Amino acid sequence: MGSETDHDVYGEEIITYLKVKYNDEFSVASAVREFRYGEKDIVRALCYNNAYPTITFQVQHHLAANNIFGKSEILKLLKEADAYEDGDLMVFPEEVERYFEDDYANILFQNEFDLVFDSMKNKDEYFFMTKFETPNYFPSVEEARVSLEQFMANPNQNLYATHYVFAKNRTAADERAALLNDAVKHIYHADIHDQALIVFFVEPYDISAIKEEYLENYKYPYDYFLKSGKSSFNYNFRIRDGEIENAEELMERMGGE
Repeated sequence: MGSETDHDVYGEEIITYLKVKYNDEFSVASAVREFRYGEKDIVRALCYNNAYPTITFQVQHHLAANNIFGKSEILKLLKEADAYEDGDLMVFPEEVERYFEDDYANILFQNEFDLVFDSMKNKDEYFFMTKFETPNYFPSVEEARVSLEQFMANPNQNLYATHYVFAKNRTAADERAALLNDAVKHIYHADIHDQALIVFFVEPYDISAIKEEYLENYKYPYDYFLKSGKSSFNYNFRIRDGEIENAEELMERMGGE
């Protein structure tokens, strides 16, 4: 049970929490209070960084906090932290942290991953956009303030990555196979628990336009590009230990096209 008006009731707490944790500006797209019988109620919200309104993420606010601090005290603690910066990052009140959870760190680090790894590749051939997920796990303040390598190596979160690869169209199967193998070697990272590659050979190969369409359809990019008519060939496979899973089956499919 819940109501979209919960956005107005709890929005200030959620936005202030995110600003203190990430030192950035956010908005709440929607928020619903769940009445949990026998447990404390929880507010589940979809939020977004104001710079990227199409990319939403989850926030959970456990209302047991209001029984301890009261709504006004929670805001006071958060706003005091907002007003005091320790270097580039704000000091987060530990007594409040346990009552908030979010998975925005996945978005931060997936963007960093793309910048680091994609910059090493000739974009005349292909580029990629990555999605990080930590199913049923919300990185803490401490876990969200580490390096990319430390984030990927965190054993607690079972990090899952989906790499959407966009390549210039190639009609020859052997050329597509060579590109797939190159993409796997380039993108694969041993610290990521599980990885999948979704590859689209597209025409026209306009990087700026493709990125814009990807972000506009961030929630379901696979469905969008599959139906867009711009992809002549597409492949969806997993990589384990740096190798394509069921590689022979994939290559047979390519040879038959």
